[in-house]
Amino acid sequence: MRRSRLAGGLVVLLIGVMFLLANMGYLDMSVWALVGRFWPALLVIGGVMLLLGVGFRWFLVVLLAALIVLGTIGGPIVYGWATGPLTNAVYVPDPDRTDVTELRVEMHLDVPMMRVLPPTSTLYRVQVGYRSASEPQVSLDVRDGTGFLTVRQALRPQTYVLSGAGTRQNVEFGFRNDLPVELWVKTGVTSTNLDLRAYDLRRMDFDTGVGNVVMRLGAPTGTVPVNVTSGVGNVELYVPRNTAVRVTADAGVGARDIGQIGNRSGDTWTDDSFGGATDRLDIRVSAGVGRVSVKRY
Repeated sequence: MRRSRLAGGLVVLLIGVMFLLANMGYLDMSVWALVGRFWPALLVIGGVMLLLGVGFRWFLVVLLAALIVLGTIGGPIVYGWATGPLTNAVYVPDPDRTDVTELRVEMHLDVPMMRVLPPTSTLYRVQVGYRSASEPQVSLDVRDGTGFLTVRQALRPQTYVLSGAGTRQNVEFGFRNDLPVELWVKTGVTSTNLDLRAYDLRRMDFDTGVGNVVMRLGAPTGTVPVNVTSGVGNVELYVPRNTAVRVTADAGVGARDIGQIGNRSGDTWTDDSFGGATDRLDIRVSAGVGRVSVKRY
């Protein structure tokens, strides 16, 4: 019983150490890409440890300790697995494209570092730098005035599996700021800082397996749903000070900092003006392991 309590305490302690180091900038959370790619091997190792009578909690202790070491000391080695020159590409539409009145953007990326560009004079601008990945596929389809912009990028199937942890996908994007924009992003592992205050955002769906996500939202037009899902990682959202906001936040293992928003009922925080407001943000955040923060600026 004492060994079991010790293992359980060490699991909680190591999770705290891991996210403390990540918040201080000493631990690179993209090391979890290794777990995403090698999870079957983890099942094999865990099974062997159970057969030896070691116990699942001690398996978690070993796993977390290894991730902390890899993320703090082995980061440069992990990134070194992606070799070769960085390839840069810029994608812009035909400058005569004037038939788009709103834009829906879908991004499917493997291991990106993402940033938002200032508003552009063209319909959109997508800049991608990549290594050990396939060439990005960027396409625009226009139907009844709505532009459907798709950006896809993934590892080459023939790339050695370990190189995925060091893949570079530096993605920067911007749009015309007079267009209503819906943004849908799905990633495996990410380090993201999105400043969307200059854009007329009408919807945001951001889904990542592992990552640190920082997002700054501007004043909404109508009811704007914002959905952020993270398996492992920290999520920080910043909303305008005088905007009506409702936040539903679910953090499986971790902390929530939503106190600035309004009154709490269960997992939901609601600003006093939300019910009668025409323009408002309806935010839903889910993080399996990590910290969720929503603050006003």
